[in-house]
Amino acid sequence: MQKFILLILLVCICSSATAQHTLSITVKDKHTKEILPAATIRLAEQSAVTDSSGHAHFSGLEQGMYKIEVSHIGYATQTLTVRVPVENNQAVVVLLEPEEEEEEEIIIT
Repeated sequence: MQKFILLILLVCICSSATAQHTLSITVKDKHTKEILPAATIRLAEQSAVTDSSGHAHFSGLEQGMYKIEVSHIGYATQTLTVRVPVENNQAVVVLLEPEEEEEEEIIIT
């Protein structure tokens, strides 16, 4: 019986040492702070698209540093590094800079 309890305790300790975490990301416009639905987020070999609330989630992540790339049509792509787990399990807020629109010159003769 003692061996069985010891085995259960050992399994619990090992599973907590390899705990998997969730990373939540919110994408917003840098100037207006409006949410950006349909932004693409790439993390390692995974990718996600933000929902109508500007949120996306990655689960099953090991503890460590991750490089994420966030892009959206009309905005400059941003790459940043985040530590997982995030302090207080808060969402990482990514603020995207709108791209400058270059207007073509039209010459009328």
